[in-house]
Amino acid sequence: MGKRRWGSKNRPKSDTNIVITNAINRSKTAKDLTTHSMKKIKRTIGFLVVPPFELLDLTGPIAVFSNLNFVEGNQLLYETKILSSKRSRFVTSADGSLMGPATYYSDYEGSLDTLLIIGGMGALQPITPALGAWLRERAKRVRRIGSIC
Repeated sequence: MGKRRWGSKNRPKSDTNIVITNAINRSKTAKDLTTHSMKKIKRTIGFLVVPPFELLDLTGPIAVFSNLNFVEGNQLLYETKILSSKRSRFVTSADGSLMGPATYYSDYEGSLDTLLIIGGMGALQPITPALGAWLRERAKRVRRIGSIC
């Protein structure tokens, strides 16, 4: 199947069709833009987990960043780190599932591009003063900070 070129008369009616067509065809222009904008820099995404958490709130975003590595030719563009508010090698979800390996948040010395706080019942509890101070300090040194709930 050849590449489809859209003239002004036969252009699809919705932007969705264009996006799907580009994703299927992986046009050279789209690939060049992605490669150029990413510059092949490995970015570390930290997930701060306060157990018990909702499993999907952690596994979904980890899957998104992990799958981006495969989209870009199996290059390690994103590395994910699970940071825990409790000293344990694993974090426990609300349904009892364990995820790991986890690092106690204050023991993590690496840099982070993005810090995402994972929601759940644990996130409804007041944070410790030490965790609050760590979050304020880290917020100054990360490109993005957010929460998933």
